[in-house]
Formats: sequence, C-alpha cells, structure tokens
Amino acid sequence: MEPRNSPLGDHRQVLANIELNNSCANTSVCGPTCYLNVVSPVGKRPLRPEQVLAAAREVLRHGEFVRHLVLPGKEVFESSALLLDVIEEFHAAPVQSRPGGLSIITASPYGLKRYAHRLADMPLSAVNISMDTMDSGLRSPRNNMPLLDAALRLKELGGTEVVGVNSVLTDRNLEGVIQIGKTLQGTGVDQLTFGPLLRPINGRMEPILSVLQLRESIDRVSQEFAGTNLEIVFDLDLPLLRGLVDAPEVFAAGASRWRYEYELPGAPNILLEAGNPAPGFFYRQDWAGQLVSKEDYRWVSRPGSYGHYAPGRIAQLMEQFRELRAEPALAA
Repeated sequence: MEPRNSPLGDHRQVLANIELNNSCANTSVCGPTCYLNVVSPVGKRPLRPEQVLAAAREVLRHGEFVRHLVLPGKEVFESSALLLDVIEEFHAAPVQSRPGGLSIITASPYGLKRYAHRLADMPLSAVNISMDTMDSGLRSPRNNMPLLDAALRLKELGGTEVVGVNSVLTDRNLEGVIQIGKTLQGTGVDQLTFGPLLRPINGRMEPILSVLQLRESIDRVSQEFAGTNLEIVFDLDLPLLRGLVDAPEVFAAGASRWRYEYELPGAPNILLEAGNPAPGFFYRQDWAGQLVSKEDYRWVSRPGSYGHYAPGRIAQLMEQFRELRAEPALAA
C-alpha cells in the first residue's frame, strides 16, 4: 500500500517483493482459493533463510530506484527470525541506497502481538492485513477483529507508520466487504484495498468479476464511502482498468510509472489502480528463488523470466531496470 500524497520521489518506480517462505497455518483452510497456493512452484526446494537474507541485502544496497520492498509469506511470521533480520538490515542500510519503504503482509495476530515491541524499535513503513468474508473461502472471519486489533496496537506502539487492510471481492460478498469497511471507519486504518478474487483459467490467474460487475461494486462502495476519511483502493489488472476508465491521460501518465492510477470523480478518497506489467517496474522473488515479472506472476507455476536467485543477480536486475528507465517511456 501507499498512502495518498506519498513523499517518495518520482525516481522510485520499482515494486520489489521477496517471499520469505511457503508456510502458512491457513493453507489447508484456504486451499485453491488462495492465490499463493495456486501459483506456487511445483517440485521446487525452498531457498535457505541465509539465501533469502542475501537477496534482501542486494535490494537494500541497490534500492535507490525501488519504491517499496514488500515481504509477503505465505505468512511472514512463520519465519520470524528471518523477517526481523531483513527489517534490521533495512534500518542499517544507507537511506539513499535502500528502498523508499519496507512493508509486510500478514494474517497473524499472534505474530503482530509477540513482536510488537521489537518492531517498535525498528518500525515498518506499512503493515497490510487480510480481512475477508465467510463466503470468500479465505480463512475464518473470526480472525478479522483480533488481527485488526493487533495491527492497530502495533501502530500505536510505533511499530508501523500505516496500517492497510486487504479484502477480496467475489460475485456474492459485496455487502460483506462493505460491512468490513464500515467497521474500519474511525479506527486508525489508513487504507482499505479491494481486489477481485482470481481463479486459474487456462493456466492464468484471472479475475472472476467482469468489468460490469466491478463497475457495480465500485458504484456501491462509492455510495457508502465517498468523501469519508477512509481511503479506499481497488487493486485491478490493466485490462480491467482500461475497461472501467475512459481517460487516455491516465494511461499515458501510468506508462512510465510503477502503477496506473485513477481517482474516482466526486470521491477523492477512492482510487482505482493497476500495477504496470511492463518490464522494469516489478519483480518478485518467490520462495524457491525464481525471479518473476508481473506477467509471470499471473501464470500458474511459470518459471521466472528474470532468472533465478544467485549472488549478484538482483544487482544485475536493478541495473537492467535502470537502463529500461533511461529509454523513452513504453507505450501505454
């Protein structure tokens, strides 16, 4: 997540993800509904923790163009020692060379509570938590309030600058996610992000909602929350955004940025966004060490087009991205 009016400079246009593990207590509960379960590499060995830490160090030392370094899990607190090592390295790195921000994605109230005081000593830029409805198929809603309380307590202690909530949209849970939004108003949550549930279709992860269904959902959310103090983001892919937005200037501006953005008319607190899938704006190192592009990450078990982790590989990748940014902006 990124708060509105972020102070991060325009030179930072890379979103970097490093998966810490392939472990989560909710794996059997979420099953094929979980994006990470579906796209996870098959028949691969996980990187050793020291290799993951070495990869993170390369991002931190060559991160002057990285906007955000995000640490997803599956569940990051399943590798708590590694997580804390990466956070400590971030704070030790020179400000001018490290990424603009460091954030995590978690569904573990236990982890947030257990390590709250450690994180207060070396705060995160953002903590993103997952709160979902019963019919989303993702974990139990009974986890929602303990998770929210733990994240807000961490923010209160100074362990994170901002707290974001992610919630999956399906074709039957709109009223449920609106209720989640109402619950979050006035709590101290900085951003609520809705994203359509993805399913594999011909080996590629595709949203289950059509442009028409999304437009109806956006209209309904706007009716409830336009002008409130709750910042709301719809996290979409580029084809969906093009189907929803008829504004050529949005796509001209977004072609040279890490994401395309469209502020909803009459609702300045609601933003539609899509990550830029062109080379040079995103990469993710999965738990097996594959370096995947945004397009790779939509395919099930697709090898990374940026290669595989090896000492020095991320530094090479950062140099490739630098060269891409020096070229004329890619066509929208």
